[in-house]
This record gives sequence, structure tokens and C-alpha cells, in this order.
Amino acid sequence: MRLSQRAWNNVIIFAMLVMIVLFNLSDIFKSDSSAEYQPRPLLPDDALVMTIELDGSSVERIGQGWRQTPVSEHESDLAALVQAWQSAVVEQVDSQPELNQRSPQVVIIWLAGESQGRVFEFYPQQSDVLLRYQQSWYRLLSPGLERLINA
Repeated sequence: MRLSQRAWNNVIIFAMLVMIVLFNLSDIFKSDSSAEYQPRPLLPDDALVMTIELDGSSVERIGQGWRQTPVSEHESDLAALVQAWQSAVVEQVDSQPELNQRSPQVVIIWLAGESQGRVFEFYPQQSDVLLRYQQSWYRLLSPGLERLINA
């Protein structure tokens, strides 16, 4: 096949465009819908917790440390509480589960740079702890609810 250099350049350009389109389409077909049900952190990795509101008390960031109002915990215990929240791992649940307890334990987490707090509703069950966040249901994998609520 005899083509000029300009024609061969056009053939190569079109072949590369076709390859790019095929690679992009293959990524779409490869995406796994079960990825949303994989364990994931409860809070973003780079989140800076400013306040945790739970059971009528709050834990607030004061400089490098923490303060609880009303005062009832040591600062090291408060740091452990915040660390537990930052390391919490959940997995999404398919549908709304049947709940043993109707009134949830509500915790509001205020993160730096966000204008609204994140509201988590915890429902302790016999075998695990379920939580609702933004109308989605999750199962708490680690740590246990007692570390997130009582530290």
C-alpha cells in the first residue's frame, strides 16, 4: 500500500484516537459496582475534627488539645476519643435493616472547613452496630461503639 508521509501520519493519528477511546471504554466496563460496599473510613482521611457533640456534652479542639464541656474527662482520654473517630471503619449495608432499638444515639461531628456538622445515628444491635448517615445505612466494623461514645 503506497501512501504519502502525510497520509501515514493521518492513519497513525486516527489509530491512536481509536486506541484512546477503547482504553477509556474498557475502564467503564471494568468498574466494579461492589466497590461501594467495601470497608471505608467513616471520616475523610484528611479531616480535621473540630467538635464532637454527644449525649449533651461536647468535645472541642482548643489549640493542640481538647476540652470537654461539661468537664468530666482527662485530655488524654479525649485525644483517644478523637483518634477513635478518625480511625473508624464502616461498610455500607444493602437496604434499611430491621432495628431492635427505635431511638438512636446521635453524634454530631464538626469538621474544619465544613459549614454543617455530620450527623451520625447509631443503632446498637445484638451482633453489630448499625449507623445511618445521609439516608444511607452502614455497619460499624471498628472500633466498637463504646470507644466512639465513651472513650
